[in-house]
Amino acid sequence: MITCLFSDVIESPIYRTIVNRLDESDLEVKFGIVSNGTSPFSDWLVALRPSTERLEIQSRVDLPRAWGSLAAMLRRDRPDALACFGQLVTLLGFTASIGPKAPLRTYARYHSTTHRVEGNRRGLTYDRLCNRLADVIVAPNGNVVRALIDDEGVDPNRIETIPFGIRLADFAEPQDDRVDTVRRNHQIDPDRTTIGMISRLIEIKGWRYVLDPLRDRLLADPRLQLVIANAVGELEPEIRQALNSVSDQVVFIRHEPDNAALYQTFDIFVHVPITPTVEAFGLVYIEALAAGIPSVITRSGIANDLAEDGTNCLVVPHRDPTSIGRALDQLLGSASLRATLRTGAIASVQSFQIEPMADAYLDLFRRLDDAGRQR
Repeated sequence: MITCLFSDVIESPIYRTIVNRLDESDLEVKFGIVSNGTSPFSDWLVALRPSTERLEIQSRVDLPRAWGSLAAMLRRDRPDALACFGQLVTLLGFTASIGPKAPLRTYARYHSTTHRVEGNRRGLTYDRLCNRLADVIVAPNGNVVRALIDDEGVDPNRIETIPFGIRLADFAEPQDDRVDTVRRNHQIDPDRTTIGMISRLIEIKGWRYVLDPLRDRLLADPRLQLVIANAVGELEPEIRQALNSVSDQVVFIRHEPDNAALYQTFDIFVHVPITPTVEAFGLVYIEALAAGIPSVITRSGIANDLAEDGTNCLVVPHRDPTSIGRALDQLLGSASLRATLRTGAIASVQSFQIEPMADAYLDLFRRLDDAGRQR
């Protein structure tokens, strides 16, 4: 039997696909979720599997109670394998499972060098502990594999690479009514040229280097608008202040569940993280390319392997406002360049399908389940 735990998730087509594949399999799987309230994903998971354990954490005060509940759950169910998705539940679940008959443990490592770049000593400690307790660590690409091996000393034999996947056709051609609904819900003006970003408002995403180029172009052209989605993070007050002079041309979106439709409201996409490794994978790269949106990017995560300057996107150096502005001007000024990049973008991501990803997770869980029962 496998226990599969989630945390740090509002919505995730990837997690839904993995859960559905497990639910349809012959494996015995029990699910749990740790959250600070309900979310579309948690509501869906509980509706699909009413036996799902749901633990709410509103603050650090709740952590011991959640840890105790997980420990009791694992002692009761005695799973052969424990799979964790999310940093919080990995830490809680792995430590709660320590004992004489511990399950085989695996977690999905969906960050790379973030804690080192941010100087987050607590995060680095959590990484080392989870790596030590894990029997298998799932990495989405070579970028995370290199961080685990070269920087954290993980045995390569304990790493399994399973790339992310998405429903490519949905991003390329979402229904028009879905796109109209997103525009209407967030008051995105269809008559303006839209520069879009889907990026948390945190240091590693490169906001300090993109704000001036964006504001300057909005000031110069009232027909432009900027849409910032996933707009949560510690830099929010600073970013809102920096864009105050063009506030009537900026739309902030905290959460939009229909990402595929959201991309189709963009004419240009921008994503400029500050180092080549700070993105573990960078799912937005794949999504924007699959949607055919001409993009200005820095190479990080999967973009190190995928981005071809002038073919499927425009690549700029890290932390370089001047180059970002120049690339924006190129895209805004050339319909033929936008068309070229659109064609190249869609062609470049055809291998990133969501179904093979779910199949790979199912295969891993089968192997862990077999190995756990034979111990």
